[in-house]
Amino acid sequence: MQDTRLKVISTVALSIGAYLSVVGALFAIAWWFANGRLAKFMTYPRLTGLYTVIIIIVAILIQFSGGSGIFYAIKLTAIVLIAIWAYDEYRSGEMLNFFVWGLGRDLGFDIGLIAEMSMQTLTTIREDIDHIRYAITLKGMRWGWRSIGLAMPILLHALLQRSEEQAKILAVRGYRHGGNLCPIFIFTSYDILATICAICIACSAAIPPGEFFILLH
Repeated sequence: MQDTRLKVISTVALSIGAYLSVVGALFAIAWWFANGRLAKFMTYPRLTGLYTVIIIIVAILIQFSGGSGIFYAIKLTAIVLIAIWAYDEYRSGEMLNFFVWGLGRDLGFDIGLIAEMSMQTLTTIREDIDHIRYAITLKGMRWGWRSIGLAMPILLHALLQRSEEQAKILAVRGYRHGGNLCPIFIFTSYDILATICAICIACSAAIPPGEFFILLH
């Protein structure tokens, strides 16, 4: 999707649908498959395996505690897939455009700037992890839980240092409140159709089938 507004609406609608019912979660997964995300998701086998193991462990624990582990696994799978899709679809500057469009050039600009800095931080952390993994590999060490534990203080220090530098840059430039920005959104007919389907999924999960047919009568 190219239009940030449609991305946000689709993400919220699919998340609500997956949370409310198993049927909504299954429809959300089908929506994810229809958008051709399986091939790209499978290019990260370790990440796929990690998500799968976590979902299975949580489902087993819920099943033994008296809950419905299978249903919870389906819902959690749908929510994780939609979250990955939303993050993968993100493009730099989109959050700023969206919040300025929705909340104006004062409050919207401030919130959008915070959102953009947060998304940039996530991207930077991922790049830092790749660099640390590469450095550990060069030293002949294996990347595992011990390596992750050693990398956490490095990542935290880099994050705090980067945040301080960003704050100094904003202060030097005299930023106080709001800003001028004219959001521009581009969308296609496919984006609109996908968003309508996402909204329908949320509605189908919120309204039980029996009540839906009653409303039709």
